Parts: sequence; structure tokens; C-alpha cells
Amino acid sequence: MDYLSGISETLSRLVEMTEHDEPYRLKKTLIETIQQIIGELKIDMFEVIYSNGGYIQRNCLEPDQSFAPERRAAIIDACKHHGIQQFAGDLSHGRYAIPIRLDTVTTEVLVVEGGELMVAEREVEAIANISRLYQNYITMLHRYEHDALTGLMNRHSFERQVNVLHQVQAYSYYLAMVDIDHFKRVNDTYGHLFGDDVLILIAKKLKEFFGAAHYRHLFRFGGEEFVVLLEGDDASSYDSLDQFRMLIEETDFPGVGQVTFSAGIAPINPEVPIVVSIDRADQALYEAKRAGRNRVLMSAPVLVEDEAIQEGDLTLF
Repeated sequence: MDYLSGISETLSRLVEMTEHDEPYRLKKTLIETIQQIIGELKIDMFEVIYSNGGYIQRNCLEPDQSFAPERRAAIIDACKHHGIQQFAGDLSHGRYAIPIRLDTVTTEVLVVEGGELMVAEREVEAIANISRLYQNYITMLHRYEHDALTGLMNRHSFERQVNVLHQVQAYSYYLAMVDIDHFKRVNDTYGHLFGDDVLILIAKKLKEFFGAAHYRHLFRFGGEEFVVLLEGDDASSYDSLDQFRMLIEETDFPGVGQVTFSAGIAPINPEVPIVVSIDRADQALYEAKRAGRNRVLMSAPVLVEDEAIQEGDLTLF
């Protein structure tokens, strides 16, 4: 009976872990689950971002935390070798780095430290198995949340992200609707394979320009339309997107040549239904198209007293 109770408790913890899909809560629950099942070990989780041929690491739960060189080295070794790494020179067998992969790339690393206590081999194996369960779960989430062609977040993810920003009273965010100019002409002239290549390259440029740390704010909304969530004020949001517009204008798209886009930006006002900001950005996009395309326009402020659009007049999808 005690054996069954132990199995039931373990399964209960694992079920609790898979009840979350918000990244921070999911990572926090993973660490708590391991500590509750294995014992009071010190466990940190590091996000790994590849940039300019190197590795940028940060603590997933405490981004500003600094850490020792030997810990950094163990994390890099785990990324390079895709396997559990013992800290260099650690004769106590008390510190390990366990990689977590998304498809073929290590994206996170668990660092397990026993302190003065030895971490037994069976405990390391158990932690590795739990991390693989987490790995399988985030892989399924990733496929559910991302657009298969471009790798950007998809429309479902956009709906959730903007609702979160709205609920936490985020006043410094802007919503940009981006639409490729004359995209139908690209498909009709060069074929859909070249059209897909245009979408893929623009998505790649979006990720490079805005940075890996902001990838959860980049979306393929559908067809040739993208959405970018920008943090800042009117001027910085406009300047950032217009700089990206100029970058795309100067890019040579293989087999196609020059491609441009038009965009509309609207502020997100937490006191006004989010569909109002979406509509305002879409209206600004329409005006950018009417004004000649290949430009970015900022909408008027979204105000509480604005009665041009009433809640319920619009639907998100």
C-alpha cells in the first residue's frame, strides 16, 4: 500500500507539472516537482540562447542572477554534448548539468547541486527522466503554439499573449500589424514555393532584428500578415518598426528581388477591450496601403472615452 501511495504521489506531482503552459510557471513547477520527489536539492534552470556563434545563459526564474565560471562551463558542455555533464573537478559527484532539448537544440539546462550531500546516481537518473517528460511536453506545446512554416508564434499564441498583457495592465506595449505588399503578385508570378520562402525569410529577419529574447512577441497572424508586440512609447515603437521596414526594403529575396511591407501600430490600453487596439492597428495598416505602401503609420491613441468601437462590436477571431 505504501508503494502504491508513493507511485500515486509521484504521478500527482507530474500531472500538476503538465497543467501549466505559461513558461515561467511551467519551469517553476518542474523544479518544485523534482525537489518534492527527489528531496531538497539545490536546482537552478538556465535558458540557453545561441547568438553570434556563442551561448548566452540566464537563470529562467532569476534572470539577473550571476553565477560562477565552472557553472557556466558545465552548462556549455551540456549544450555541446547533449548529455548530462558533471562539473569539472567535482570529485564529490555532487553537481550535474542536465540538458533539455527542443527538437535537436539544447534550449535549457538544469543544474543540480547536492551541497554537502552526495547526489546518488539513481537520483540523477530520476531527475533526467523527469526532465525528459518536461522536454516531451514543451515540444508538444511548441508545435501547438508555433507556425509550422515560419517558426514564429501562431495566432492562438497571439490571442493568449495580448490577453495576458491586457490583464496585467501593461501600459507600455504597442501592437503592430504587418502585411507584405503585393504578396499575391509574388505567388502568381513566381509560384507558392517562392512565396513561402519570402515568408520564411521575413520571419528570420524579424527574429534577428528584434532578438531571441523577444521571440514570444513575434507572430504569424495568417497568410502574409504578421503581428509584433512592441514595448516602449509612440516614438520608439514607430522608429523600431520603421527601421525593420527599411531593412526588409534593402533585402534581396532570392528569386524574387525586392519585397516591402506596410504596417499599422496602435497602443494597447488595458482599460479598453483589446479588440479596439487590434482594429486601430488594422485601420492604420489600411491607411498605409492607401498612402502608397512600404510605410509604417501610427494610429490615434486608444482612449477609455472613445466610443467609436463598443465592446462586443468586434470579435478577435
